[in-house]
Amino acid sequence: MDIGRVFAVVLIGGSQFKVTAEDLIQFVGHVEADVGERIRLEKVLLVGGDNFSVIGKPLLSSDMVRIEATVVEKTLSEKKILFRFKRRMNYKRYKGDEVL
Repeated sequence: MDIGRVFAVVLIGGSQFKVTAEDLIQFVGHVEADVGERIRLEKVLLVGGDNFSVIGKPLLSSDMVRIEATVVEKTLSEKKILFRFKRRMNYKRYKGDEVL
C-alpha cells in the first residue's frame, strides 16, 4: 500500500509545526538533548497523507504514532532588549539578555 507523502502537526514549545520527512524546523526554547542526539516528539496533534488523516482529541497516543527528530544545532538567538521608562520620574532601566 503506497500512502504517499505523510505529514504530521506537532506541538513544540507552545507552537504548532507541520512537519514531513527531511524537514528542518527552528524554534525558540530549550532542548535537553545535545547536538546529534535523536529526540522523540511526544505531542502529536494530527497525522495525515493523501488518502487518510488521523486527528487527536487533543493529542494522539504515543503508541499510535512515533515521530523522531535529530538535533542539528543549538545556538543563542539575537539579543533581546528590555527598556523601561517613566516620563518625568527620572526612571530608566536598560537590560540586554541573550535568548536561548
